[in-house]
Amino acid sequence: MSPNGRKIFNLRYIDDTTLLVVSENEMVELLKKMEKTSKKYSIKINASKSKILIFDRANEKGNQHDKKINGIEIGIRSLIYLGVRIINTGDCESEIRCRITLVKTAILKLTRIWKDRGISRYIKIRLIRSLFPIITYVSENWTIKTVDRRRNDAFEMLYWRRMLKCHG
Repeated sequence: MSPNGRKIFNLRYIDDTTLLVVSENEMVELLKKMEKTSKKYSIKINASKSKILIFDRANEKGNQHDKKINGIEIGIRSLIYLGVRIINTGDCESEIRCRITLVKTAILKLTRIWKDRGISRYIKIRLIRSLFPIITYVSENWTIKTVDRRRNDAFEMLYWRRMLKCHG
């Protein structure tokens, strides 16, 4: 829902479109409308590049569906959209782990800076503060479990202690 209470069902970003629906019938209707409007403006939908991901939290094994809607295959388990892996079960653990690894790699590449006594603590703090948002980038799309939040907090605390040389 948008802030003014309207249902959002079509998100566009450059040449990507995301359609959000709650039923197969609604998906077929929305795809028909999109196809009709696209033809009006001489835009062709490339079915081979299009993906339909069905969120199904009850489907833990990610069983595939073996059918198509308007030539677009249904049944993918995950996709990368705008740089974020989306999984059909809605779980975000692998994405969070990936982002923690990105930050860990960046921190390790800056080891010389952390050890350099000529660089002030203030600069180091500003640098590390600029790295941690990498973990939560696009997190508004995540379903964060308590264990994921604790993992993130523990990781962040570990590196603050290391940088500030706090032990114990």
